Amino acid sequence: MSTHLHLDALERARTAMAATEASATTTVVQRSEAPPSNAVAVLASFTGEHLVIFPLWSGVNRIGAKPPLSDYEPPPKRWLESRQWLLFIHGAAAFVVDDRTTNQSCVIQPGVPRLESVVDRRFERCSTMPSELFGASGATRLDWHGTVSATLEDGTALFSAYAGFVFGWL
Repeated sequence: MSTHLHLDALERARTAMAATEASATTTVVQRSEAPPSNAVAVLASFTGEHLVIFPLWSGVNRIGAKPPLSDYEPPPKRWLESRQWLLFIHGAAAFVVDDRTTNQSCVIQPGVPRLESVVDRRFERCSTMPSELFGASGATRLDWHGTVSATLEDGTALFSAYAGFVFGWL
């Protein structure tokens, strides 16, 4: 396991997606038109003892807490706004924009040493997006209008106003 909690969440998500049996502490959020086995990437959040996984497919993935504003069934807790992010995946490329949230969100690329401890603290405490990330070097603040995008790499951390998530390829 990694020394960073968000990367541990990503490894747990990959293991869960490959498993044939569901775990009581893992929720794979369902998307009606595509089975999880066809996913090419994941967006995962580990809060306390529970892992939540959004399987992602090629094309547009509308992430949020409320269908029809989201492509997914509601997650077990309020970890997202009704409409949170649009994730675009094409081949080996992925990027994200804000989907007109009430509260802005933030993206932290992997390998930003001075921000890794902030990311880990937020995953450990299951807490909200840290204000110290806004304007920090290595952090991208996504605007409400979807005009600012961020590239997603393996291990990229995304923060909603409610929880931290990590992106990873399968």
